[in-house]
Amino acid sequence: MGAQYCHAQPLTGKCAEIYRRGRHALIGISPFNSKFSTEYLILVARWANETFRSFDFLLAGDEAALLLEATGTPAGRARYKSRKAVRRNLRSVQDALAHLGRPARARILNIADFTGHEVYAMARKEGAAAFAADPEFRAACLEMVDKAVRGRMRTVDVAGSAAVPEQLERAVEYVLAELPFLTRGPEVVGVEEFVVVYHQSWPLYERILAGEFPLTVHPAQGYVNLDQP
Repeated sequence: MGAQYCHAQPLTGKCAEIYRRGRHALIGISPFNSKFSTEYLILVARWANETFRSFDFLLAGDEAALLLEATGTPAGRARYKSRKAVRRNLRSVQDALAHLGRPARARILNIADFTGHEVYAMARKEGAAAFAADPEFRAACLEMVDKAVRGRMRTVDVAGSAAVPEQLERAVEYVLAELPFLTRGPEVVGVEEFVVVYHQSWPLYERILAGEFPLTVHPAQGYVNLDQP
């Protein structure tokens, strides 16, 4: 069973309370990451199906191309490769849900679906304003993007150790596009409460929760790090 192969680690005591109630989970899927194979997603989907009343998988939007551009990939090629990667993620999630009989309480979402969503747009503006006004938040976002870009460079064996600052400034939109799901997520996806589920910690989110930046987190959401023991 899924619960036997997945180990959930709520970030805080409050996150643990929301997790225990098991109302909803938003499972983040990253492109360009071999972690998200069909086999892995079958385990995650089974765990979510056993643990929550409903759950979503969240796929990356077009901003993912900016990570590739920051590695030196031309813009057109970056868009093509990022969309191909997201389509691959989509097929893997669909296959995982098919393995469970396509539970009706599971959805597949894409960040691009929320472009015209009022709360999403407002939360994204809040993130952009914090990035422009708060030097520490700005540095934390750029550090997160730099880590992602360096990881991608190692994966594809790109020469050089880092993207130039201008490339990182553009690529930070990838982080800012995800942020509304981490600050005002229940309102964005239309549920009472939820936990964000990801396979590793999100230091930026931890610092937002700790009150280090001029952003707040919706009181009815939490974060769970999902490991395989």
